[in-house]
Amino acid sequence: MQTDQARRQAMLNQWQQWLRAWISQLTRLISQQDWQAIGPLAREIASQLPALAQHPEVKRHFAKELTMLRDLHQLAWQGLDQKSQELGRAMAHLRDNREGLRAYQESQWWS
Repeated sequence: MQTDQARRQAMLNQWQQWLRAWISQLTRLISQQDWQAIGPLAREIASQLPALAQHPEVKRHFAKELTMLRDLHQLAWQGLDQKSQELGRAMAHLRDNREGLRAYQESQWWS
């Protein structure tokens, strides 16, 4: 019985380390706006969360960490969405300017 309790405590400690590491990494990457690095971290988190979800004690013991992780995920998603929209506007601006430049060059050729 003692070994089961010790094993359970070791697993809880490991999960807590994972959650805290993910929170720390996501916080750093979001503050640096390193959107490309968030992808691999998000895949790592997504691959591990189902294993954590199988254990109800994770929710009981780490509700704060899970909430922080969820909030950071939403913040990262908002940042990525904002960056995507900025890129879309920049591409539209580039396309519009390129078409304007082409029209100008064609009008100069005919003059």
